[in-house]
Amino acid sequence: MKKLLILLFAFSTIFIASCKKKNVIEKEKFAEVYVEILISQEKYKGDFAKADSSRKVIYSKYEITDEQYHSTLENYGSDQKKWDDFFELVNKKIDELQKNNKNKK
Repeated sequence: MKKLLILLFAFSTIFIASCKKKNVIEKEKFAEVYVEILISQEKYKGDFAKADSSRKVIYSKYEITDEQYHSTLENYGSDQKKWDDFFELVNKKIDELQKNNKNKK
């Protein structure tokens, strides 16, 4: 009986962990979402209704949910190396956007 409980606990733990990973957005896509949300927050600073509406549009554009977004944030935030790599990618994307905006002017 004890072995069965241990086996059941191990299986449950693996199952829960695999479910959480399904809610994690792929790094490249998540970086794009994150950058767009940062821009939106800056654009609508102080206007929470517009910021919330913009965030929902971004989620829809990338076909993600609020739960996936926060689950992914939590996933990256729990691993310093992963977090640092992610922010390096975010910074590259911001730099690309700035270069593209300068070229348009």
